[in-house]
Amino acid sequence: MKYLLIVITFLLSSCIDYSDGDRVGVITKFSRKGLLFKTWEGELNLGGLRKNADNNVVANTWKFTVENNVLVINQIEDALDSNKTVKLHYKQEFWSAPWRAETNYFIDSVKIK
Repeated sequence: MKYLLIVITFLLSSCIDYSDGDRVGVITKFSRKGLLFKTWEGELNLGGLRKNADNNVVANTWKFTVENNVLVINQIEDALDSNKTVKLHYKQEFWSAPWRAETNYFIDSVKIK
């Protein structure tokens, strides 16, 4: 019974929206990844620089996932090709199954600026 409760909690936590919001920047990477389960993973350059854990200065980037939403995928690819600034609206899940995505940030709409 204890293990069943753990499994149910584990599965339910992958469906809970933790937060939502917008990020603005330039798409620097967008690809379909995965061995068995393919997901669309991307990276947005937010501008500026930040220090990482090793105290090195790196670009300020943010990683995200797009589920199989053809419209959003096409808009992101267009923005990547034209190097235009985009505004991405995301929903952050509390936890995401590893076969579903690399991140907990799922993009549901794109505005090209």
